[in-house]
Order: sequence, then structure tokens, then C-alpha cells
Amino acid sequence: MNTTRTGQVIPPKILRAIDHVRRNFPTVDLVVFNAQGDWFYASEDFEGVNFANAPIDDSILEDAATEAKMTAGFPSVFQAYTVDL
Repeated sequence: MNTTRTGQVIPPKILRAIDHVRRNFPTVDLVVFNAQGDWFYASEDFEGVNFANAPIDDSILEDAATEAKMTAGFPSVFQAYTVDL
């Protein structure tokens, strides 16, 4: 199960989008959706990424925004993190 630090389950399309962005930007672990549904993917230190030349599939990010709107509403923030075992 994929959870946030507070134990909340991250909706699957949002987790898929974070993982998709991580393939090109390994430090990304959160996404912020503003009141209009625009997204900002960033590291825990809030360092954003530039998608200009990266092979990012916008449809995956759009699906995540739709799921965020339906599950948490806008604005919202989701953070996924890796636990080393």
C-alpha cells in the first residue's frame, strides 16, 4: 500500500504520475495542485522541475489532476516517499 507520512493512501493515478515524473527527475516526491487544478511536481525541498525537454506523458498528469479533484478537491498536496528497509 502506498501511503503518505500521515498514513493516508495516495490515490493510484496520483502515485502513477509521481512515479512517471520520477523516471526523469528522481528527487521528485510530491505534487501540488492549485485551486485551478494546475500542478507543480517537486522534491521534498520544494525544488520544481522543468518538463521542457523531458519525455513526460501529459495524459498521465491530467489523469492525476482529475483524480485529485475527485478525491481531495483543489487545492491539494500529495507526497510519496521511499522507505529504505
